[in-house]
Amino acid sequence: VTCPAGAFEVSGTANAVAYVAGSTTSALGAVNAVGTSALFNQIGTPVTSADGRKLYVAEFGSHIIRAIDLNTTMVTTFAGSGTAGLTNAVGTNAAFHKPWGLAMSVD
Repeated sequence: VTCPAGAFEVSGTANAVAYVAGSTTSALGAVNAVGTSALFNQIGTPVTSADGRKLYVAEFGSHIIRAIDLNTTMVTTFAGSGTAGLTNAVGTNAAFHKPWGLAMSVD
């Protein structure tokens, strides 16, 4: 998985590369949408869910955590209000200040 210009590419077993989500131009933003209609703003390295169905990425430019469904290519805000802060809460009620890295555990 690589992230050129805010777009996520996934390499398959046949050495094929396909854009999954995010603008293939230099457009920035925090737009939830399908595929390349979605926009990201300063992203960290994505992590894959334990079941391999989703990518999660910290978006430090927008203070949120995003989820990308690899089957539908739908991008959604998984957590964070979009306003910088430090609030422990669930989903978009949480607040982060420039989240950068994520880690995934099977439990």
